[in-house]
Amino acid sequence: MLALLLLLLAALLGSLLFVFNSGQIVAAKLRLVGAADAAAYSAAQAQARALNFQAYMNRAVVANEVAIAQWVSLRSWSGYMKQVLDAAGTVGALVPPLAAPMQSLAHSWDSIDRGLQRALPPLEAAASAWNVEVLSRAGSVADAQGVAVADSLAQQVALENLPELGSDGFGREFSAGNALQWRNFTATYGRNGDGRARLREVVMDSRDGFTRERGWTLGLPPLLALRKRGGTDLIGYESWRGMDTLALRVAALFGTREQPLAWQAAEDRRSVAPGRGVHGGSYRDNPRSSSYAARAITVRTGYRGLPAYRDVRLTRRQDQPSLRYELELHQAAGTIATSDLVLNGAATVLPNEEVKVALPAYHSGRVYALSAAQVAFQRPVGRSDRRRELASLFNPYWQARLAPVSRAQRMLAAAAHGGSGDPYLGLP
Repeated sequence: MLALLLLLLAALLGSLLFVFNSGQIVAAKLRLVGAADAAAYSAAQAQARALNFQAYMNRAVVANEVAIAQWVSLRSWSGYMKQVLDAAGTVGALVPPLAAPMQSLAHSWDSIDRGLQRALPPLEAAASAWNVEVLSRAGSVADAQGVAVADSLAQQVALENLPELGSDGFGREFSAGNALQWRNFTATYGRNGDGRARLREVVMDSRDGFTRERGWTLGLPPLLALRKRGGTDLIGYESWRGMDTLALRVAALFGTREQPLAWQAAEDRRSVAPGRGVHGGSYRDNPRSSSYAARAITVRTGYRGLPAYRDVRLTRRQDQPSLRYELELHQAAGTIATSDLVLNGAATVLPNEEVKVALPAYHSGRVYALSAAQVAFQRPVGRSDRRRELASLFNPYWQARLAPVSRAQRMLAAAAHGGSGDPYLGLP
């Protein structure tokens, strides 16, 4: 019975060592998985913030372009008002009670117009230079640093959670894939060709009502109508042009006749742009007045054109793309408090047999954990028009979340460790 009892105790002690080692390894594995999830999520969060920063830079560019359009509109409209008030002062001279007030108003507006024509062009040039030299480059810098910042943050978070990992506790097999995904996710659309077409579309759609169309109609069209038309458009990619016209339309035997009354145009450009804008329907409704305004246009050359910008690649915009960040952590067996370390090499000794040390089973002497996170475009609330919004770098709606580990990620990790890594890698 004593011999059997000793054998039973030996089996129980072996089982106890097995349970103890298994518990320690499972606990270490759970801590490692938690650290990997935290690191991957933090890296994805850094990438989401980098994308949102680029979106804010693009929005700042759009805001500055709209401001330039407003200033060009003010210069055009102010010149037009000067003409109208000068004409009104001339007519008012025929009516003595109105002569003095109208002339005073005309002189006052003349001073205002001179001030606007002098003060606004430097503002237009400064805003355009800020777009080209600062905001556009800031977006490129954020993109260039995206991978390095994400990797550094992932390593910092992992070490904060598990200091025992050390600098060699990070797998490198996913680094190239993460960098390649980031590089291919967005693109720079430069200042040549039609690469800035998307930016131009957003800028034109962002104009305020005064810039887009400033007009009215009085009278009884088509017999007699006083038509004010005006608006400011981006001509191509290199010129903001504003135009304001006022004309009297009178019915004639064959169609109507236009009598131009006042006109003015202003432009700030980098180079001469072919074509013309809509200008609130000025060319359509007041063609003669518009031709006069085009010949009398006031041109400034401080505008630098639409800057280069970054956006999601056009090939990806149709399928709501997402960006993955994949990560592997491994912890050395020597940092896990299993029986071989805690009990200083517990072993069984039998007569005529070698000493058998109770060693836990590791793959390559380490414990491994995989994690993945995803960056996706998601509005915090739905659009008011209930339309679906495609991913872009014009709205800062990029968010990070943990993602399931893919089979491809597990296969790559297993291949990097001899084809049969951690048991969890073999799961489908």
